[in-house]
Formats: sequence, C-alpha cells, structure tokens
Amino acid sequence: MKDLGSIVPGVTAWGNDRINLISIDDFTVELEALIRERFSEICWGPAALRSGSAAHNYKNTMRSMWRRISTKSEATKIGMIGELLTHLFLVGEDRKFQSVNMLFNLEEASIKKGFDLVVRASANDEIYLVEVKSSAIARINAESKAIAMLNKGDADIFGKLNNPADNLWSNALHHCSSALRKTDLRDKIEEILSHFQDEAFTAPSAAAHNVILAGVGFNAGKAFCEAVKLQTKIDGKANWNQYKSLEFFIAQKETFQATIDFIEKEAA
Repeated sequence: MKDLGSIVPGVTAWGNDRINLISIDDFTVELEALIRERFSEICWGPAALRSGSAAHNYKNTMRSMWRRISTKSEATKIGMIGELLTHLFLVGEDRKFQSVNMLFNLEEASIKKGFDLVVRASANDEIYLVEVKSSAIARINAESKAIAMLNKGDADIFGKLNNPADNLWSNALHHCSSALRKTDLRDKIEEILSHFQDEAFTAPSAAAHNVILAGVGFNAGKAFCEAVKLQTKIDGKANWNQYKSLEFFIAQKETFQATIDFIEKEAA
C-alpha cells in the first residue's frame, strides 16, 4: 500500500487503486476545523453550501445532529459516527469520489434508510453504492475485525441489490434531488438512478453495480490495522460477492466518544 501521508495532523492515510485506509490517531484542532468546514455539506448534501438556509448553517446543523444522536443507543451512535467519518474522508470535491446524497435521513431524525452513501467517480461519473459497517472494541485483531465488517457489508448490500425493497431506489433518487443543485450533472445522475430503479423491478442484479464496502473500527487504544496486512487479507479473499467493481474504505479511530463530545460541545 502507498503511504499517502497526513490528511490533517492526527490523521494518516494509505491506499491503492482499490483500498483506502484512514487512521485517526488524535482529535486535533485541524481535524475539528475540517469537520466544521464540511459538516453542513455532509449532513445536507453539496447543495447546502450555497443554499443560504438558516437550517443548513453550521450551528443549526450541529444542533440537528445532536438531537438525532444524543438519545440513541451506543450501537446506533457508533453506526452514525461511522457514516459521518466515511463521508468526511471518502468523498470531497478534491477526491476520487463526490457525494450525491446526504448523511441525514429525510423522513425522520433517525438513521438513514437505503444506501449509506451514493457517490460518483469524478473521472467518469460512474455511480458507486457504499455500505458502511462500524464497530467498537473487538477481541480479535484489527485486520480480522475489519474483514468481518467488510464481510457483513458485502452480504447486506448484495441482498439489497438482488432483492431490493420497493423504496430503495426512490430513496436514492429523493436524496440526490435534495442533496444536489439543479444542474445538468444532477439531471444526469437522476437519469442513471432512474435506470437502476427500472432494472430493479425487472432484473435486479448486484453484478450491474459498483460497490464500496466501508468498515469503521473504534479500537479504544488497541493496535490499529497494519496497511500491508490488511491488503493481504483483502487480496487473499476469493469469495467477495460479484459486482461490476468493488473497492474498500477502512477507517480506524481510537474512540468514537471524542467525536460525540465534539458534536455535543459544538451544538451547545
């Protein structure tokens, strides 16, 4: 794996064409600044950057996040923070992928239904569907835990694509329409998603879709993944389900509590 260096102080990255590994070692002021810069965009979609809506400003978005997350179980909090960190480090205007949906659920202040993320590749506008799995402390080593999370995500999204719920693609379309400004790009992505929706009613197939499996582990001081060991495990696994293409995003953080504490502080 190629050492991609520091994204911001406290955050290190490794990667290749298919695998991206992020290690969040310290909740630095620079990381806090990155979250502040991108938080509204992540929660409401890229259109929020230009909306001018009071609901979409940073403070009110943080307050909305705190209302959504503060009363949830620890397991649900871990899942929501895992999705937030995936948005933060997998996608962005200057990265390989850009988001075409949002973190917040549109229907209610709960976890999002359907696909965890829908993103487009900046190089060719291909749509990728992201399944995020998150976990707290594990007794097994970090590489094995990462593979376990990816396995679970693999099974879940394979099921979603081969046996889609009636509202799966409608939800993706609704998110796209809400997350993006009215442009030719949004029209193009909506056309692609509509095509996927039509196929889902006639001949659903996971093999027709690009997939990213994401795993976020909160290891509370235990040893993090070693990039080369993780790549060996991923490359050596022969029974991933079959998709048009498959990539991996793995993030590891010492504890999710630092993120929870930051959201609570910023929402006050």
